[in-house]
Amino acid sequence: WTRAAIRHRLDAGVWSRELPAVYGLAGHRDSWHRRLWAAHLHAGPSSVISHDSAGRLQGAEEVFADTVDLMVRAGRGKAPPGVRWHRRIDLVEDDIIRLPGLPPMTTPARTAVDLAGTMGIRRLRLLVESGVRDRRFRLDEVGVVLDRVRRSGKRGVARLATVLDDLGPGDGIPHSQLERLGDVVLQQAGLPRPRHEHPLPNQRGRRGFVDRCWPEAKLIVEFDGRKWHDRFQQRLQDADRRLEAQADGYETSQILWEHATSDRERTAQVLATIYRRRVSLLSGH
Repeated sequence: WTRAAIRHRLDAGVWSRELPAVYGLAGHRDSWHRRLWAAHLHAGPSSVISHDSAGRLQGAEEVFADTVDLMVRAGRGKAPPGVRWHRRIDLVEDDIIRLPGLPPMTTPARTAVDLAGTMGIRRLRLLVESGVRDRRFRLDEVGVVLDRVRRSGKRGVARLATVLDDLGPGDGIPHSQLERLGDVVLQQAGLPRPRHEHPLPNQRGRRGFVDRCWPEAKLIVEFDGRKWHDRFQQRLQDADRRLEAQADGYETSQILWEHATSDRERTAQVLATIYRRRVSLLSGH
């Protein structure tokens, strides 16, 4: 449309200006869905419905009902009046769902992780409880997203970890059970048979063992079924173990309970890729 054609329809009252470069047919009633679509069209095709808006569309009763929330790429500028923009920093394709008649939006699990940065722990607990009860997501699905975004310093990570600990397995996952689940992932990845309880590679004579090891690829896999609070408390010790092995040329990958349950296929694919690249690197090809 030319500017003159657009101006003519606006002056004639056929169109109404909703947002810059976004127009609607005059006479249609205002609605939350209309404002949501207008904000998405204004922000561009890379924008994604998120936070309270995604929660409302997904049936969560704990969210604010009338907000218009979108994740947009950095540098998009100031949001128009009545719209809240959130920077799209750590969003990946697996975090996005596309439903007929709606703009792209964050998955229910990703939505819960994002809302953890805006909710108090009491309301967040209700959100997670209702999400599990209504089968919008499982705890392990939320845990997979949380494990990925917590490295970016995202707000609400510790709060959500507390909720997952309270609602999840009481004392964490028994290591023997997690090993069985983890070995299924390793088999699905098509990896050669690993060494079990391999001595921790290090140059200081430090004692300890790793769960699974492939010396030919200098690759270690550790299983972690601890509660989130315990994982946070032991981060320094875990990092020290990885550094010890890294100094001896080994790379360490970690399989959480969440990876071995709801993210099994992707985890297997990633481990297979890591193994192939390690073997190729060490063989000089």
